[in-house]
Amino acid sequence: MKLTKTLVTLDVESTGLDVQKDRIITLHMKFDYPPTGREPAVKEMGFKFNPEVPITNSDIHGITDEMVKDCPVFADCAKAIHARLENVDLCGFNLGNFDLQIIDAEFERCGIEWDISESRIIDVGMIYKKQFPRDLSACVLEYCGREHTGAHGAKADVDATHDCLTKMLIRYPELCDDVATAAHYSTVNDRDGSVKLDLAGTVVKKADGKIVFGTKRNRDVEIRNELSYAEWILRSDFPRNTIKVLRAVIEDIYAEREKQDMASAGRHEGGLF
Repeated sequence: MKLTKTLVTLDVESTGLDVQKDRIITLHMKFDYPPTGREPAVKEMGFKFNPEVPITNSDIHGITDEMVKDCPVFADCAKAIHARLENVDLCGFNLGNFDLQIIDAEFERCGIEWDISESRIIDVGMIYKKQFPRDLSACVLEYCGREHTGAHGAKADVDATHDCLTKMLIRYPELCDDVATAAHYSTVNDRDGSVKLDLAGTVVKKADGKIVFGTKRNRDVEIRNELSYAEWILRSDFPRNTIKVLRAVIEDIYAEREKQDMASAGRHEGGLF
């Protein structure tokens, strides 16, 4: 795959599935760098944290409160992690739905702004599900010809995801020739050509360019036609990334309306003389 900047494959294990309230327990990252002719100093990094809240899903990943009680908290490593995730492209298995959102929530608690607006996101899970709609273990079996041992361990899942992407590059060269192509294929909805503008899919851009809501309430309603609902979202407990994206959309709508009003006023003035 052609790389123009570092590609970070990552995975998170957490205390639960609520991206706003739950906390990260383990984070693992693997780095692929654009060719420089030099051996990279850091190829991967792993972290384990005391989440400071009870772990409610130990049955999934096998990590208990006792196992992490002496680990650092996320805030202790936040700046180092942020440095590794700034100005990079991102890869993972279903990372937009969960991993990126919970990382952003952790950064927010630490007072750190994380801008991924210029990051291209390759969702290996979506590429796989468009070909074979199953989970990571089945993906590993299909593309790597082995069982996925250590499922729901951050390092094991990163290794498996990275290996699957490597095999996909061989099997689907037309889809994965570069990061932009792979990111586009893994994020665009096959059914209607729409794409999520925020990680949670609350703000969606349709194939015709219209920007609509992706929520159950007002799904597919154009945002410009339901600004009261958009303003309600801004005042509510939605993820920071959703708030940032929606606020930018609303600002663009108001700016466009102001421009139209000024143009209209100019036409009326011109008609008076």
